[in-house]
Amino acid sequence: MFNYTKPEDIFNEFLEMTKLSYRKYQDHYKLNLKKIENGFRQRWGQNFAENYLSKYKLKFNITLTKKHPYLQISENYPYKLISFRTKNLWNSNAKTGLDKKLNINDYNNKNIKDVNFIIISSKITKEKNLEEYDKVKVVSKWGEVSNLYVIIIDNPGKENIIAMPVHNRKINYLTPTLYDPISKEPDYNNVPVNIIKL
Repeated sequence: MFNYTKPEDIFNEFLEMTKLSYRKYQDHYKLNLKKIENGFRQRWGQNFAENYLSKYKLKFNITLTKKHPYLQISENYPYKLISFRTKNLWNSNAKTGLDKKLNINDYNNKNIKDVNFIIISSKITKEKNLEEYDKVKVVSKWGEVSNLYVIIIDNPGKENIIAMPVHNRKINYLTPTLYDPISKEPDYNNVPVNIIKL
């Protein structure tokens, strides 16, 4: 991480990094922090709309993986694993997930030093006899990831969801061998899992 004197320096560094992307439609660098702070809602991606959508017919491929038998919750795998992007890690094609300083996060005033954690509901903690910051193992039909610590955040309607940062590359041990035929990306948001206290 470079030396910075104020948060704005980090934002501006992110803008500069996006200029390096080979995806020229990623025009994040046009964002303006001062305008955003004053309530202006700025849209990025206009280059993509103008230079790609106007030239080609866009086709949507709807995934059917949610209905696949391998991806149904069961007695052995009663929860669904989803992934999320932490607030300090950006989609800049600059591998910000590898920077230890950017991996420090603050969820509900919980100082998190890295991406080796999962977020679960208090419902799951009761079912599994867990407390916050307990070490756990998450297992799926395809693999397991150990030494994750528990953060409890209740989200109504999501009581059976386990959330793990997509920047934790160990998440790939949990994902199915099924993947999108075009992007070759596995399903990071529909994986049946279980959780075991260590």
